[in-house]
This record gives sequence, C-alpha cells and structure tokens, in this order.
Amino acid sequence: MFEEDLQPVNGRFAIPTEPGFGITLNKDAEKRMEIAAVSLG
Repeated sequence: MFEEDLQPVNGRFAIPTEPGFGITLNKDAEKRMEIAAVSLG
C-alpha cells in the first residue's frame, strides 16, 4: 500500500524521517481504493 517497506525491527517501527507523515501512498493502490460515502441522519 505504501512505497516504503514498513517492517518492524525488534518489535518496533522506525520513525519516518521524510516530510509529512514520512510515507508515500502507492499510486496503484490508490487507484484500487473504494470510494464510499456515509450518511448520518
């Protein structure tokens, strides 16, 4: 789902150092995501 390979090391994830959240959404995964709306009320 992400360009980066987010794998834990010794049970912990490294803190990303890139700008923003430090992760990049894979464009192919983004295209496959379902768009849904929820109506409250």
